[in-house]
Amino acid sequence: MATGPRRSGALAVASIVLLGAVTFGANPAGATRAHWRVPVHFAGHVGGFNDIAAFSPTNRWAVGRLVAGSGRSSHLVPLIERWNGKRWYRFKTPPVPKEATAGSELKSVVIRAPSDVWVVGVAGDELDETDYVARWNGRRWIEHGLPQFMIVTHLAVFGPQSVWALGSNSDAQGAYSRWDGRRWRNGTLPAEPSLAGSMAAGWANASDPTTARPRLLHFDGARWRALRGPKVRLPKGTTSYWFNDVVDLGVHGLWVTVGYSFRDEQGPGLTLFHKTATGWKRGLYLADASPRMAVSDGRAGLWIYSSLRTSRLLHVVNGAVTRRVAPPRMGGLGMQIDRIASAPGHRWVFTVGSFRSDHDNDGTSAIARYRP
Repeated sequence: MATGPRRSGALAVASIVLLGAVTFGANPAGATRAHWRVPVHFAGHVGGFNDIAAFSPTNRWAVGRLVAGSGRSSHLVPLIERWNGKRWYRFKTPPVPKEATAGSELKSVVIRAPSDVWVVGVAGDELDETDYVARWNGRRWIEHGLPQFMIVTHLAVFGPQSVWALGSNSDAQGAYSRWDGRRWRNGTLPAEPSLAGSMAAGWANASDPTTARPRLLHFDGARWRALRGPKVRLPKGTTSYWFNDVVDLGVHGLWVTVGYSFRDEQGPGLTLFHKTATGWKRGLYLADASPRMAVSDGRAGLWIYSSLRTSRLLHVVNGAVTRRVAPPRMGGLGMQIDRIASAPGHRWVFTVGSFRSDHDNDGTSAIARYRP
């Protein structure tokens, strides 16, 4: 459940604008013709989106932040946009904790059912931030808070009475808070959850607290365990690797994306591993890609967002790339995608991100839709 920036760039007085959808059909070299629409876009200094999730073709949520007030009194407020199958519309946000005098935003959302939607927010300023959790039960928001200080990186929702907030505590240890339907229970984890990528309900990417080596956290029904995961061979020109995404395709198995680095810089290479009954198998390697996020395509495949020298949305089925899609463009700028979402039984892919240049920290925040 990696998020975008926890704080927006410049603060300013403005209002969100839901403009008429912009349609794109460009065909950059090396990519299939992309049928994009951008139904929601507004100036980046107004706010932005941190996450998007999909439950069905008519139930998608995008969460983030808006700027309220002006001058020294300007502050962030939570933002939710919902898709009802025809349009996006503004949706009411959960109550902000009383201690959030410096503002608040929503950084992630998990949809288990239309009446069981969970969000993670952050309140306060950069020197004193507090994460919190809230649930939409189909009628109203229920505040759940958190019993300990945590920077939440993943939220695993098994049901209304089994929710795990994973992250790090005030001692910089891997930690969890578990909601059992009545109260939170705290504990530590054998590995520290990572900020990158996405996760399946019972899995999370992580690192060993002593060696910093990549690990996979797995919930076996009783506790979280740290696993070594697939055996990874470093490609030429790289010095280390990380587990970026864990995607559970049900009967089609568990899939893990692996990215590489050269010293402290992002390196080339994307490997896709498939967990079978006999162990891990390498399903795909792309030398010209690097994973940013992967999700189920709602059927038997994956959508993987790759960003290296060029950005592409890759459709992968049975370990093979079937489609390479260039992100939409607006004003001559390509969209820098932060999160993607797809829903069972639907071919559309929704993304959140921004159109901005290397010299513009704000740009234009947007929700985009790709229809194959």
